Amino acid sequence: MKSTTPHHNSEDIQAIIDKLTSVNVKGSYFLLVLAGKYKSGKKDLLKKIAGQTGELSTVDMREIISTNEEETYQKIDKLFSSMSKDDKYVLLENCDVLSGEYTGFTYSTVRYATPQEKYLLNIIKSSEKVIIMDIQDYANVNSTLERLSQEVITFDGPTGMIGKLKWKLQNIRIQGHTFENKRPLNVR
Repeated sequence: MKSTTPHHNSEDIQAIIDKLTSVNVKGSYFLLVLAGKYKSGKKDLLKKIAGQTGELSTVDMREIISTNEEETYQKIDKLFSSMSKDDKYVLLENCDVLSGEYTGFTYSTVRYATPQEKYLLNIIKSSEKVIIMDIQDYANVNSTLERLSQEVITFDGPTGMIGKLKWKLQNIRIQGHTFENKRPLNVR
């Protein structure tokens, strides 16, 4: 990951928000990735961003991305062509669907962008928009996404003692299982 990847409660966050509000995306784009499971921290950051930028256009990527590549490409094209010039700030929720499901056994620790993800990133590069991608599993931030994003902010969990305890209690699972990706992160 980026050596300067800030944590959600870093002092650098306000500077990133200020950069979002002042960035000129004419002929370009700005991609901010929010990576991690700490939803409350993401919600607080998005509230701060919306407070300075106005309302964020929100898209649930589960409705756009499918296993059919051509269908996905058409939905991505339709999504971006339907956005007005006023939709400068766009939040893409549930972007973990871009990575597909990790199944099978492999010794590979390197993650690659899926064709759907590559297509979306190419559209974003010419979108003239500020795109905020919400990713739950930090391991889904592959090198392609990292390279094309201007900022990646991690959301590992609360930092205060009471907040940590409350967050741990909320995340206890008695029965059931979430099939979280266990592939080791690419260490650079």
